[in-house]
Amino acid sequence: MTAQAFDQAAELYDASEAGLPFRRHIEIPSVLAALGDIRGKRVADLGCGAGLYARILANSGASAVTGLDQSAGMLAHARHRDQAEGTGITYLLHDISQAPPLPARSFDAVVCVYVLPYASTQGQLTDICRTARTLLTPGGRFIAATLNPDFATTHDYYRPYGFTLTPRHDQSAQPPDGHLVELNTWVDTNTFTATAHRWSRHAHQKALHEAGFTDISWSAPTLHTTESDTQWSDYLDHPHTLIITAH
Repeated sequence: MTAQAFDQAAELYDASEAGLPFRRHIEIPSVLAALGDIRGKRVADLGCGAGLYARILANSGASAVTGLDQSAGMLAHARHRDQAEGTGITYLLHDISQAPPLPARSFDAVVCVYVLPYASTQGQLTDICRTARTLLTPGGRFIAATLNPDFATTHDYYRPYGFTLTPRHDQSAQPPDGHLVELNTWVDTNTFTATAHRWSRHAHQKALHEAGFTDISWSAPTLHTTESDTQWSDYLDHPHTLIITAH
């Protein structure tokens, strides 16, 4: 996907926290749980988009938050929010598959949410992981929410949760690594369509190891609400995202 494809989607991304309850009750708290206590820590948000996670990180006590993204439209929206709310976030226009325009080893943690699936090649997947590794201090943590390689492919399985995922390959054959997946999501009358790539666990592990990460673990998101879990059971059985933690 090009940066221009996301430039007009900032408001939808902004609305998705409240408009897509699975993000509020499952995804966001699960990412934060994996990240741990960031009070007083320096955190980078790779592929920050409209700044949703950057704002959450700043409001969670991080001492400094820097967001990087290649979509000028997304960053314009994020900066507008930052000016209005005074969160003090630094936003940089940058392709995160390229060497970062920041000092090496300058962050305690790096977050990367729904970005790895947009790597179009194994090499680009490695390059994004390498950017995260370059930015981290020794012992720093990389938290990435990525597309679950085993997401449910039944038609409309995720529709009750506000989106659909459709593999774009011959269903009768073994899918090649990195094959295309179409995402459609909506909040109220706003809709967004994007094409991502479905990378295997092996591809992710290879990219992380080649980038210099160790102690890599995977976890499924969990429910963080006192509401009945009945409505979430199907999603939790086959979540569309998994969380990677690496050091």
